[in-house]
Amino acid sequence: MRGSIRTRYKGSWNIILDMGYRADPETGKPKRIQKWYTIRGTKRDAEKKLAELLHAANRNELVEPTKMTLGTWLETWLETAIKPPNKRYLTYRSYTCIIHHHLVPALGTIRLQALQPTDLKHYYTSKSPSLATSSLSQHHAILSAALKAAQMQGLVSRNVATLVVGKPRPKAPHDGARQACWSAEEARSFLAVAQAAEDPQIAAFYALALDSGARKGELCGLRWVDVDLKRGQITIVQQLLRDSVPPLFGPTKRSTPRVIPLGPKTLELLRRHKAVQAQAKLANRPQYRSMAWCLHAPGPLAAQRRTWDALWGSNISGIRGFAASLPRLACGPSPFTVSGIRAPPSSCKRVSRSTSSKSAWATHGSK
Repeated sequence: MRGSIRTRYKGSWNIILDMGYRADPETGKPKRIQKWYTIRGTKRDAEKKLAELLHAANRNELVEPTKMTLGTWLETWLETAIKPPNKRYLTYRSYTCIIHHHLVPALGTIRLQALQPTDLKHYYTSKSPSLATSSLSQHHAILSAALKAAQMQGLVSRNVATLVVGKPRPKAPHDGARQACWSAEEARSFLAVAQAAEDPQIAAFYALALDSGARKGELCGLRWVDVDLKRGQITIVQQLLRDSVPPLFGPTKRSTPRVIPLGPKTLELLRRHKAVQAQAKLANRPQYRSMAWCLHAPGPLAAQRRTWDALWGSNISGIRGFAASLPRLACGPSPFTVSGIRAPPSSCKRVSRSTSSKSAWATHGSK
């Protein structure tokens, strides 16, 4: 491959790369292919740029000039590489929220090929007062994945996200987080208040959450066919992805079904809830929309949606953390382990953020 330099005017140069000949698709005759680049500076700058372009072209790393912005590429990457069925719905929803609410407003107008590591560093610095380090680490991971895809498609010559100095990293778990975990007595108090709730659905929901350690979406996606009251166990096979009409369900995080044994009190609450649900079905037969879900509202579809919203908005991450880090309460001192639950330090850290939910239940029970 050859190249040459031409003067445009003082301080401006044209770099021409001779890419050889290709057959014209219309006439079939050989057609000379050239690529033109413009650079400002001295002749030595132009010669240096020519050498870089020839080196990249010989290694098949030559990048075509484009005016595409980072925002345009993020939208394209989101729809072509992340949108289901390429990735899971929850991943797509999370990436969409971050890209639309944070990355595009702050970085979207920068040309993709002009993006520099300092631009990303400035973004992380400006966001650090309002976002946690773990959130910024996720933003960096999204940018890095999107820029890696752009590099593989020949839109950029390098992934500038890998060149950021002092990139955000989530803090490692520490022993102090364990101190925020519920004690066994606190968990028993919460369980007693949940079991005493007037609404059998709410009582079953929170008791099941504490007893099983299942995720919130998994609880909302539980079906009666997955509940074995005779054997005293449930099988987690799916989760609620979106509380829409109709609701959207999908596989669990690890796509592996797991069986969880339950205590006698939790099974009693589930039986009570099932009986009340059956009565509601008979009372609202013309309007009842039965989908065989264990924890859903009887009556009209609008009422079902309101209950889905209420359960979906419940903060049970701390309950899950307790279930993952302490022995079972209902079935004695045997260790309680559930496949796929996070390690105790990270789980315990989430408990401190759900203290308000626990306190509200304790206050309700004391009246």
